Amino acid sequence: MAGDAEFYPVSPSASMERQDSSVEELSSLQLAVDTLAGFQDVLDHHQAQDGDAFKSGDYEEFDVGNFDFRVRSFLKQQLKKHLFKVTHKRVLFGDKIAFMLGTVNLWLGAYWLGCCRETFYKLYTVKAAVLFTTRFLMYKQQKMHYYFFDFCYFANGLLLFYLWVMPTSVFLLKVCFAYNTGIMAWSILAFRNSLVFHSLDKVTSLFLHYEPMLVAWTLRWYPHCEMLGSCRMDVRPSHGNPTWEQASAADLLLYPIPLYLLWAIIYYLKIFVFSERKIQEREYATLFKYMTSNKKSGFAKFILSFQRRWQPVVFLGFHLTFFVVALVFVVFCWRTYWVHTALIIALSCVSVWNGANFYFEVFATKYMKTVETRVAEKKED
Repeated sequence: MAGDAEFYPVSPSASMERQDSSVEELSSLQLAVDTLAGFQDVLDHHQAQDGDAFKSGDYEEFDVGNFDFRVRSFLKQQLKKHLFKVTHKRVLFGDKIAFMLGTVNLWLGAYWLGCCRETFYKLYTVKAAVLFTTRFLMYKQQKMHYYFFDFCYFANGLLLFYLWVMPTSVFLLKVCFAYNTGIMAWSILAFRNSLVFHSLDKVTSLFLHYEPMLVAWTLRWYPHCEMLGSCRMDVRPSHGNPTWEQASAADLLLYPIPLYLLWAIIYYLKIFVFSERKIQEREYATLFKYMTSNKKSGFAKFILSFQRRWQPVVFLGFHLTFFVVALVFVVFCWRTYWVHTALIIALSCVSVWNGANFYFEVFATKYMKTVETRVAEKKED
């Protein structure tokens, strides 16, 4: 018939080949469908084994069958979108959990300080064990665990040693008070620590400097009876015992120096001598690298203006200067309750203000850009 397609007889072998080809394509298509349907199980299995979330390129490893390239490309795009969606949900879920725990932590700390200041150090100990262990495991994976050699962790370790090993040592009391009311407290300003509830890293960084300051406040003005030598009122020293209550300016300025110098020597030998090659080869992060990474900052320019061999010495010299200057204010905090309390209130406001800046200037901006992008996409559809 005119206009009709011509009919060509098909041999049995050709018919079988077409049938096999159709079966092969159907099998490949079924494989792709099964791949999409079982992607969540594969993702969960991968995380259960390796403990890591999928990366953006992992979808390339899936074999979606040997059929038309356009179908393969389409399925890979669907896999990529599914991967992004699942990862996005899990990141949001983790942030929500962190936000909830951060809020509970704030409530718990405020309640504990209000009802039983004498035992606040016990809450600090539990949180330190959890947060520092978690951070070390995370930093180990990120090649950032050499941060644990920094003075902030040394000061926290010394405080824990004093609390649980030598709680009646007046010498360690004054040293820990000087550290945690001095350089540790002012580090909140130096490192712009912020109260960001949904970020475990920021919460831990704030805890690192802030809560030892609170512990020092409770130890100075509300000491536990065991730290006074005895809980028996007829045996323990009075709260006005000079060995506990009084401290000269020389005590608060000189007692902290020997242990600080011990840390500085160990830090220099570990970071800049014994492990220098390892740090460079394995690209470990350190505080020195972090502080000198921004070539535009005045501090980095000052440090890098010296010869390479002198840069670590200048860096530690600057750290020592900051340490000594911060000690000056410690004397006033030891002698006056309201000065000490005012310092804590001021630094609390600073951390909250830094957190507000993050939420409303950084986080909110990114969120609004995301919303605007989604609205634009819907309009195009």
